[in-house]
Amino acid sequence: QSPRNPKSLGLFHDVEDIESLRKKLGFKKIDLLWHSYGGISAFAYALKYPANLKKLVICSAPVGITNEEADKRLALNPVSRKLTTTKSEAERKTLYYKLYFHNPMTPAALKYNELTRTAWRSHRNKKTVKCYENDPTEINWREGLAKIKLPILFIFGRHDPLMNLNKSMKIIRKSDHARIAVFNKSGHDPFTDEPKGFAEKVSIFLETETGKK
Repeated sequence: QSPRNPKSLGLFHDVEDIESLRKKLGFKKIDLLWHSYGGISAFAYALKYPANLKKLVICSAPVGITNEEADKRLALNPVSRKLTTTKSEAERKTLYYKLYFHNPMTPAALKYNELTRTAWRSHRNKKTVKCYENDPTEINWREGLAKIKLPILFIFGRHDPLMNLNKSMKIIRKSDHARIAVFNKSGHDPFTDEPKGFAEKVSIFLETETGKK
């Protein structure tokens, strides 16, 4: 969709996009794996279309954390402070990867992330982000987890600068259908910091998890 209209994009639009894609691909039921903000979209989809899902994997989503709290945590991070004050593009790039990634990146991962950083800074994306900033929709994770009965795996990186792990895990553990995996050598992108362990954890969950503790 075009982001010309501030109300043309948002969480509910994401949900319907997922459903449209499921129908287009001809799948009766699907597994979803979404990351960061995408985890909110996937969770909202599970609330509206639970019958169309088999299993759900949510990685690095701000469970129980408001935008204000995430922004505050990021602002207080010492690396983030340096990132906002440096005038050197080379140093800014170094600090950015230090903030969000815990391990040195492979050439392939670095190339991919450079492309995403370029796309993020584009004029079109700035207009798109503005649409989401104007979306007032909020997710109640506590109430949602009480309603969703399908197997869910929540994945976090121990060094994610945006997360409050204790707060998020306290909410998730109240669900009989949710599991938690914390990658101790990862930041915001565990699939980049610990790709092998991430793939193994997700594969085992999708192949064997029943959804009941």
